[in-house]
Amino acid sequence: MRYAVLAAAVFVIALFTPAGIIYAQSKPSSPTPDQLIATRQAGFDLQAGAAVAMKTVIEAKLDVTNLEDAANGLASWGHAIPGLFPDGTQTGH
Repeated sequence: MRYAVLAAAVFVIALFTPAGIIYAQSKPSSPTPDQLIATRQAGFDLQAGAAVAMKTVIEAKLDVTNLEDAANGLASWGHAIPGLFPDGTQTGH
């Protein structure tokens, strides 16, 4: 019985160690310049839509408390924007 448990443990270690080594050696891929540009464009489109919706609510003198999530989202987006402009992605589409 003791040897069966030991053999099972060795088998499990042998099975998963190569996968762990391969996973540890693989590098995460970075977004391509086109992907970053597309991300920025989509974000700016969302930003414009949220701003128009907010403006409409404010001009109609409606309850603005419902805009808190949109405002927080715009603020978060504003903090994320600088990280979306690495070298080589300033121009494009």
